[in-house]
Amino acid sequence: ARARCRSMPSSPAVSLLLVVVAPLPAASLALSTTPHPPSKHAQRLRNMLDAVCVGDGALALVKDSKERVLLRGVRAAAVEPDVVDAFTILYEDIAPIRIAGHLIFRPLQQRVSEANASEAELAAEVEYTAEELAAARRLFDLVDADGSGTIDRDELLASGLLGPDGSTDEQVDKLVAEMDRDGDNQISFVEFMLAATRLLYIDNSDGGCGIAVKLAQAEECVMEATEKRGSGGAHQGGAATSPGGGPARGRERSTPEEEFDHMLVSVRRWSDQIEERRGIPAEPTELGRIERVLHGSIVGSRNEHIVKALRLCYTQYKPLRLMGDLIFNLMGRVMERT
Repeated sequence: ARARCRSMPSSPAVSLLLVVVAPLPAASLALSTTPHPPSKHAQRLRNMLDAVCVGDGALALVKDSKERVLLRGVRAAAVEPDVVDAFTILYEDIAPIRIAGHLIFRPLQQRVSEANASEAELAAEVEYTAEELAAARRLFDLVDADGSGTIDRDELLASGLLGPDGSTDEQVDKLVAEMDRDGDNQISFVEFMLAATRLLYIDNSDGGCGIAVKLAQAEECVMEATEKRGSGGAHQGGAATSPGGGPARGRERSTPEEEFDHMLVSVRRWSDQIEERRGIPAEPTELGRIERVLHGSIVGSRNEHIVKALRLCYTQYKPLRLMGDLIFNLMGRVMERT
């Protein structure tokens, strides 16, 4: 295993991680082909996944948009056996991934607990479906132009939710006061929802959009106002790519976003190559451990929510970026052999 690892390209990130992977025993990531019973690490990972898999209602009540992206990705991955198998192998075999995983999952578990409590609070006061709650979250996020997780007076005024002609300062202040239960001059999503059944579904006699008859109609109004301001939801951001879908060129060093997009394109290309050459058995049970990671990566690359969550982990968590570089190089070695 040490000799195999030393033959790989020696970028600083990969060189550092080879120190971690090279000492692994014969049953390690790169070489093992023998099935083994579920380990304590595998069971722990399964428990963590189960603890943060929530429905659309509770998910909409998680304040941080990045945490919602991670939770959607976890939920999508948890129902893909091949993806879970790949995560389990990495979690079992690479200690830094276990450490990084715990650092991510602990706050997610706390957010899920808080969301469940908020869901119970809302259910005690208003009636809504999970679909209505998800629609309200989309509307709230559009109004929340800076992505802070709360709406202030200026965002409400600029959103278009109060109609094409806006509203007077007195009307805006009155509306904020009605929605702002805790008096912090910020409207949380829970406060928004508690007011929504009364504020969003009343008729608007002036014929404007106003406090819209339907959430979908309100969402359209906010989107129109956003387009007029020319923001187009800019606070979400995105990676620069070339017309072909790969990383943007013309820069001396790629950004993490560009690196991730490059790896994603490569994994999808590997999928096409495997189909053409049939170089790897179709049944995951016939594969070695790193081949199973490759197989799970290919399956995961086809799922929008998994890809978004992995992109976030790669671009926002440097330890996981280093791990991602190593795993990508190992999978590349597998493809070279097939």
